Order: sequence, then C-alpha cells, then structure tokens
Amino acid sequence: GRKARNRSQRSSVDDVRDIGPPPPIKNPEQREACKNDLALFLKTYFPLTFELEFSEDHKYLIECAEKVLTGGGQFVCAMPRGSGKTSIFQKAMIWAILYGHRKFPMLLAGDDARFKTLLSGIKTTFETGVLLDDFPEVVQPIMALEKSPLRANTQLCEGESTYLTWGASRIILPTTKWTLERGNAGCAIGGGGLGGSSIRGALLTLADGRQLRPDAVLADDPQTRRSAKSLSQCQEREEILKGDVAGMAGPGKQMAILVACTVIYRDDLAERLLDKQRSPQYTGVRVPMIKAWPTNRDIWNDYSNLRRQAQQEEIPS
Repeated sequence: GRKARNRSQRSSVDDVRDIGPPPPIKNPEQREACKNDLALFLKTYFPLTFELEFSEDHKYLIECAEKVLTGGGQFVCAMPRGSGKTSIFQKAMIWAILYGHRKFPMLLAGDDARFKTLLSGIKTTFETGVLLDDFPEVVQPIMALEKSPLRANTQLCEGESTYLTWGASRIILPTTKWTLERGNAGCAIGGGGLGGSSIRGALLTLADGRQLRPDAVLADDPQTRRSAKSLSQCQEREEILKGDVAGMAGPGKQMAILVACTVIYRDDLAERLLDKQRSPQYTGVRVPMIKAWPTNRDIWNDYSNLRRQAQQEEIPS
C-alpha cells in the first residue's frame, strides 16, 4: 500500500530530476581542432563576438592567455579600455575548463560586483546552448537547470548525482560518465574582486573528495578608478596579487597569472606591474592607443580647422 505508493512517487520524482545521457558530439573534428588553439576556438564558436580579424595586440593577449591556461608564466598586458580584452578573458576561461586544460582557474576583477558580472556572462554563454552541439556532456546538464541554480543540488544523470554547481561566485562542471571520459569532470571557475575575501584560501572539494587549489589566474582590470587614485589601495592590491594570489597554487608552486589592465594614473597598480625593477616576475607589454602619428600633418590640421569651424557655425533648422 503506502510503501509502494511512496516508492513510485520517489521514482517518478527521480525520473523528472534525471536528465539522461547527453546527445553525441556533433562535430568531433571541429572540437578537437580547437583544443590547443584558443584563437581558433574563439573564431569557431563565437563568430558574432569575434567577427573582425584579430589585431596583433589581440593575438598577443590570446597567446598569453593560452600560455597561462595550458602551461605557466606571469604576464601583464596594459591595453586601452574597449579593446575587447574582457570578451577574450571570459571565453578563454570557458575554453580552459571545457578541454580540462585547467581544473580550477580563477577570474579576478577590480571588485566583487564586477567579478559577478563577468561570471554571469560566462554562465549565460553556457545557458544559451551555443556550445551544446560539440560539448553536450557539459552543456546539456546546465541547460536542464533552466536557469534555476537550486536544481543542481538534486540533478541526476542515469541515477547518479551530477555534482553540478551553478552559483553566483563559483561554477563547477558536472561529473558524469561522459565528462570523466572527456577530461572536464568537476572543472570549475572561481574568483572575486581583488581585495575581496573570496580569493584567499580558495579550495575546491571534488565529487570524489579530493581538494583542488586554483591552478591559473586571469585578472581583468584588477583596479577601479577609485583604487587607482589611492596610493594605499594600489599598494594593497599589489601586495595581494604578489602575495595571496601568487601563493594560491600552494607551497613551492608558481601560479600562472595573466593581468590585463589599463593605466589610469601615474604609479597606479598597472604601472607598478609594468615596472621591470619593481615587478621582475612579470613579462609586461604596454599597448599604445595610437601606434603612429600621421605623416601628412598639414591635411590633418586642415581637417581639424574645418571641423572646429563647422561646430561653431549655427546648424540651419
């Protein structure tokens, strides 16, 4: 009677929670071709975001991100605002965990609110299903949440928990037979604002009980306009990057770090990291907004005068 009813209710609830096996990979050759080529991954899977050709500066930033997310090194790249570095960073993090290049990369920002916006953008990329065809073992369980993170707690795949985490400050990819086979089970993205407590002592406990330390860091604009103005805040952020963040890999290990920043004021955090004497551990490059001034200055002066004149003249109604 009642026991049988309870059993059948439980099994029907389990059926609803069980997402079943993922569909097959649609284009295995395409997936494999992008595995060790971040630039190709960006162009292949996000043609609308990266519709223009990459400039030499973009190629350098992508190359640095690829090195940090697959090998090591510590780089700082100062670029003007609006140069597309944030889009590259978000998609590079996705590439790193989809292929299992990194188990627990961290994304850092100027403050916690900015970090949450960055992570939210990464989550939206998974939720929209643009990667479903070639990465079904990861994207199918995420889409099954239907943007309700609490469902992750009870999600099953063929009767087993997926251990998926879909939080506001951390995401952990599902652990299933398929993700284990393809090397991306339990890969996660964490992070926070530089100066926030969430980056200190960051540890990840996997489904099998193993604990992971962060294994790479991408820092996107780790200073705010306000912090760049304050000498004490610049000093504090520099110490956090060179101390807490560099030490997250654990004793005796060097953390792989890429900082993409914009110089706002003299002697701000960006300038300190670019200073070879002060920060010898970083390979730094400063990308200028203007590559070269025009040689035909007379024509530009004429244009400037005409433009000023036009602005001063009354526009006829």
